[in-house]
Amino acid sequence: QPVRGRRGESNPSVMANDLCLLLAQQDFFTMAQNGSQGTVGSTAAGFVTHAEVSRGKGWNNVIVKCNRRKWAKYGQTQMHLVVLPCNVTAWREFTALCQLDMLPMKRFLLGEHLEDHRGNSTISVRNKRLSSSSGTDELLQKMGGKEALGKGFIEYASKKFNASQLTAIAASAHEYGEGGFTLIKGPPGTGKTTTLVAVLNSLHIRQYNKYYGEVNRIAAQHRGTRQNALQMARKAKPRLLVCAPSNAAVDNIILKIMQDGFIDGSGQRYNPSMIRVGVGKSAAVSAVALETKVDSILSENLDVARLENSIAAYRVELARITKDMHVLREKVQVMAAASPWPLSRDWEIRIDEETWAERKQVFFVNHREKKTTYEVPPPPEPGETQFPATSMPQYRNIVSRIVKLVESYFSLKSNLERCTVVKSGHDQGANQHEVRMNLESHVLNEVHLVMTTLGTAGN
Repeated sequence: QPVRGRRGESNPSVMANDLCLLLAQQDFFTMAQNGSQGTVGSTAAGFVTHAEVSRGKGWNNVIVKCNRRKWAKYGQTQMHLVVLPCNVTAWREFTALCQLDMLPMKRFLLGEHLEDHRGNSTISVRNKRLSSSSGTDELLQKMGGKEALGKGFIEYASKKFNASQLTAIAASAHEYGEGGFTLIKGPPGTGKTTTLVAVLNSLHIRQYNKYYGEVNRIAAQHRGTRQNALQMARKAKPRLLVCAPSNAAVDNIILKIMQDGFIDGSGQRYNPSMIRVGVGKSAAVSAVALETKVDSILSENLDVARLENSIAAYRVELARITKDMHVLREKVQVMAAASPWPLSRDWEIRIDEETWAERKQVFFVNHREKKTTYEVPPPPEPGETQFPATSMPQYRNIVSRIVKLVESYFSLKSNLERCTVVKSGHDQGANQHEVRMNLESHVLNEVHLVMTTLGTAGN
């Protein structure tokens, strides 16, 4: 049936799922404001419907869906369509309530995590609550302290943020990894975006420290295959999803990170890897947009011959790094097994580099007596400080070198995977859309911060 919009609206803006009113009387709202009641026949003024799709501009291109019985009862040959405010937010809230039992955060939303083991809900919430009256040192410790975030970040945070902002950051980091959520609120101009960036900064440092801890563990482990160990380490890299209700809000967070950067544990500024996903972004953040990144990868690999050479070079370099990692892992394993007991302060374990290829052995250095030996030194005296092999300077140096090799391995592996995907697009009959989708997935899997709207994240 033909419908007409409100007077003067020849190019309406109608989105899918918009609520609409179908009215028989065009002046229904004017009559309602004057206290009159519009009617259709003798029963109702109209009924609610919703837009299925809008094809182009103009009211005649809008398709709406309504209840069949209501249309049969109240429909007219000519009706007037009024678009109501967007109901996407209300629809999301209603859907979330309907699915509450399936939500992973149900126990936190309902406060079940505050109950003690006896089933009482009187566990001291005030003991867990943080307030701006707490001391700066206490708040910084709640964020994880120097052990989790580093001395440099702690000093930066103590100077940059006031007590209220530190409370919000500490609350977000409190009981990190145990689930739950933190609600931060405040009027405009109180630094909510700046505080949010600091929260992301602290979480990124924590996740990176966890990742390096995993790499260190893999470097020193005596069992397990190298490939499985590397895959485990790769999965431990930082992963943060940052969502906001609107495109403007997402872009505002991105611009703040681009402007201020993050601060690492030593107090140095760095730029985290991040990607903006979804349409509606501003030109100011196009440099970190997913489409821009994919376009850049494709444009850099238009020359097929050069692309094949890059793939071959990556494989050669990966083979070299793999060999170097194998040799270094052998060294830390031999050092770890060199002595059945910890050594005293005077002794140090070192790799015998001259005979390593043939014998794969270590020697022991006594700094007090200035002598070396291949014999295992005696155990320390009772009460004497003990030093395990893992605390030896050369052991720590080798582990550090393995960590750097692992980082290089991941970087080269990522480049090789991208080039391989691009090369598949040069094959005859290749599906270019599929190639682009594979590149987008690869970029998203490698990046640390994914920035998008709530709607895009839900899709």
